[in-house]
Amino acid sequence: MNQITIKLLSLEDGDKLFEFECENRAYFEKIGFSRSESYYDRTLFQGILEDLVLEQQKDIHYMYLVLNENNKVIGRVNLTEIIRSPLNKAELGYRIG
Repeated sequence: MNQITIKLLSLEDGDKLFEFECENRAYFEKIGFSRSESYYDRTLFQGILEDLVLEQQKDIHYMYLVLNENNKVIGRVNLTEIIRSPLNKAELGYRIG
């Protein structure tokens, strides 16, 4: 049976997430979820990752990685536009490779 795990994005996930984004770039662009060219520069990507982790710590949004049984990223799930009390709601987004 195939097992998946969902975990909160951390700084240690940079290489795995970058690999996922690069491997699936053509597919995401084809279906209309393109990113800027600079997103695929590993040094600039690290800065994006650091910003995302910091924003999680500030309760702005939460980014999760979907991992297969080999600990490889196969997707992302994002909670954004978080509103706390009394509604406790968020926008849900995802990317599956």
